[in-house]
Amino acid sequence: MTGSTGSLGTAICYELAAAGFDLALHCRGAKGLDKARDLACELSHYGGTYLPVEAELVSAVQISAMFSQIKQEFGRLDVLVNNAGINRDQLMVRMSEADFEQVLDINLKAAFLCMQQAAKLMMRQRYGRIINIASVAGQIGNYGQANYAASKAALIGLTKTAARELAARKITVNAVAPGFIDAGLTRSLT
Repeated sequence: MTGSTGSLGTAICYELAAAGFDLALHCRGAKGLDKARDLACELSHYGGTYLPVEAELVSAVQISAMFSQIKQEFGRLDVLVNNAGINRDQLMVRMSEADFEQVLDINLKAAFLCMQQAAKLMMRQRYGRIINIASVAGQIGNYGQANYAASKAALIGLTKTAARELAARKITVNAVAPGFIDAGLTRSLT
C-alpha cells in the first residue's frame, strides 16, 4: 500500500486490515516511518501483520528493495494499492517544469515502477490484484492542475494497458477515480 500514512491511504489500510489483509505500509522519510509505525500499532487489533516499509518512490532501486522486503516478510504479494500521490497546483502558464515533473514522477512513474515489481511477483503466483488510485481530475481536467490531471489521466491509460497485458496470468488491474475528498491534498483548495 503506497502512501499509507496520508488521509486516504490510512482509511484504505483500515478497510483492508478489517477484511483480514496483512499489509506493507509504505511511507517516506523518518517522519513517515514514525507515522507508519503508529498506524501499524493502531491496526494491530485486527490481528494481521503490518510492516512499515520506507522508500523514496522516485528511486527505482528503493522501490525494488521495498518489494524484496515485502516478499521476504510475507512470502507473496496478492494486492498492490498504488495510492501515493502529490499535487503542486498552479495555473499552467505559471507552472514550473520542476513542479510538472515532480508530480508526474510520483503520481505516474512511481506507480509504473511499483506495478512492474508487483507484476513480477504476481506472475509467478499466477494471481494478483493491482488497484491504482487515479482521480476524477484525470477524466475531466481541473483548473490549476495541469500536472496532476495529466498524471492521473496517464495512470488510467497505464492501468488499461497493464490490465490487458496481465489478464492471462490471472492478475487484474483497475483504477479508482475519486472526486474531491476532504483530506490532505485537497484541504489547501478550500
